[in-house]
Parts: sequence; structure tokens; C-alpha cells
Amino acid sequence: MYFNFERLEIWQLSRQLTILVFERTQSTDFLIYQDLIRQIRKSCISIFSNIAEGSARTSIADRRKFISIAYSSAIEALSQLILCNDFQIICDEDYEKIRQLIENLILKTNAFYKSIR
Repeated sequence: MYFNFERLEIWQLSRQLTILVFERTQSTDFLIYQDLIRQIRKSCISIFSNIAEGSARTSIADRRKFISIAYSSAIEALSQLILCNDFQIICDEDYEKIRQLIENLILKTNAFYKSIR
């Protein structure tokens, strides 16, 4: 059995993003940056969770509210990713891959928000 949110491309992208961020920030070499790593992970989980929760809401206003929160969390994750790159927590190749995924997710989440009527 699948729920509606599992069919949403933006939820699938947010799932990929969350997994990728967790994988790329597992190294114990970066304990000094624990708070930043924890925050980018929380931002990714927020995107993922708010898309799912919003899809279950019955009112248009509620659906839009949760998708808006997911969008804002994606912007937050991008900002944190930039800091992770500045502090060399992740390599340039991972930075580019994750950034591209976040940017794609931001665009698609915005389009999805606009389509909710």
C-alpha cells in the first residue's frame, strides 16, 4: 500500500536529499561542526516530513502551508550546505551534487505550491 505523498516527485527528491546528506555527513572527523551537521540534517527531514504531512491535509490552505514550510526548509538546507562547503565538511563534488538536488527540489516545490488549488 502506498500513500499519496510517496508518489509525489518532490517527496521522492526530498528523500534522496535526506539520505545523501546523512551519508555525506557521517564522518566523525567533523565533530567540531556537530551543530551545523545536525541542523542541515534537521532541515532535510523537515522538507521530507512537511511534504508528507501537507499531502494529507484536506484544506487547500493547510496543504499550501506545509508545502511552504518545506520550501523554506529547502532554502535553509541550501544555506547550511554552503557553510558545510566553506568549512570543508563535504568535498566540492558532494557539494555540487547536493546543491543541484536542493535547487531542483526548490524549483519543483515552488511549482507544486502554485499548482495547489
